[in-house]
Amino acid sequence: MAHARALELAKSGELNHLGPRGTPAELLQEAGISFSSMAENIAHAADILSAHYLLLTSPLHRHAILSPVFTQAGMGIAHRPGAHGSEIFVAQEFIQALPYTSADDLFTAINALINAERQKAGRPPLKFSQELKNEAERLLKNAVYPKDGGLPRLAKTQAARDIFITSGTDDIIKSVNILAGYQKFGLAVAKAPQNIYPGRFTVIILFKY
Repeated sequence: MAHARALELAKSGELNHLGPRGTPAELLQEAGISFSSMAENIAHAADILSAHYLLLTSPLHRHAILSPVFTQAGMGIAHRPGAHGSEIFVAQEFIQALPYTSADDLFTAINALINAERQKAGRPPLKFSQELKNEAERLLKNAVYPKDGGLPRLAKTQAARDIFITSGTDDIIKSVNILAGYQKFGLAVAKAPQNIYPGRFTVIILFKY
């Protein structure tokens, strides 16, 4: 992806974060790359050392390079004939990778997390209910998502419920229902609409006595 961006820059001869195929974030999503945050550095110079110097001496670009937030990076370099010889265009892409890339993996993690948290708090374990799982899947299938973000609207249910738009389990452990006096639970997980919530999942957890 970074190499494709460098080729776009060299072809246009201009530095612009908005390319003919969209923004860097849109290109990452199009390539199926999940992330919670991202940044792009671009540079134009006579040679690689000059480009490296430009990026490291620019506070914003240096911040992206050294940031502990980002966990993966890619770099592309493309050449373009110039008035004084060959020029280079550089694109650097940085992302904070998501801890979970599939709904099944997140489902398994949450399923284990709930009773692990109850055990730490000295609470008896909850029984997993296939009936509540089916109900959660029904609610998830019919969820109505607002176009401007926020939590989706769900149909009514007799069970206590939690709903999350999340990329991992950090939000889940904040639920007060996990440690309440319920006896059983069920959950459903699916990728949220990626045009609204890139890289995130919708999680519905139902609880009953």
